[in-house]
Formats: sequence, C-alpha cells, structure tokens
Amino acid sequence: MNDLLSQFSGMPVYVNEMAVNRQQYKFPRSKKKRIRNKWAKNDKNFKLTPAYFIVAKSLLQWGSLSNEKCVVIHPALMVRMKSEMKRQMDLHNQKWG
Repeated sequence: MNDLLSQFSGMPVYVNEMAVNRQQYKFPRSKKKRIRNKWAKNDKNFKLTPAYFIVAKSLLQWGSLSNEKCVVIHPALMVRMKSEMKRQMDLHNQKWG
C-alpha cells in the first residue's frame, strides 16, 4: 500500500506541511482600497487549508534541469488519502474475494 502512494500516476510524491492554501475569510466593511490592503496583510484574516500541488521537480531540487512533474501534498491529506485507498481496497476485496 505504501508503494502505491510513493508514486501517484507515475509522479513521485513529497509530503510537506507547508502545502496549504491561504484564503481570506474576513473582509472589512469599507470598500476603500487602502483599508482592504491593510486587512490583506493581517494573517488573522486568513484560513489555511491543507492542499496538494503538482509542480516541476526542478522547483524542489536545486540544480535539477528535468521537466519531470511531482506531487507535493500536506500530511493531513496524505492520511485521508491512505484511509480512502484502504477503504477502496477493502471494498474491492469483499466484492471479488
């Protein structure tokens, strides 16, 4: 099972806790650009959600010139993905014996 997640569709998988989406969820009542910019600089107005990204391997490894793609995934998503794969495998084994 671990081998299935080390290669995802032929791409290597790297687990990194910095793979998150940052989305602003609090906004000022004022519509003025100056106030909106001030709120956009404050980290308290943002939520961080676990995410995954498909990037070129050359962005992760310094000196690598290959155009090979890889997957960078947050550990929470990796745990969820492993449990989902295990559930799917159990359903498959129940159906086909």
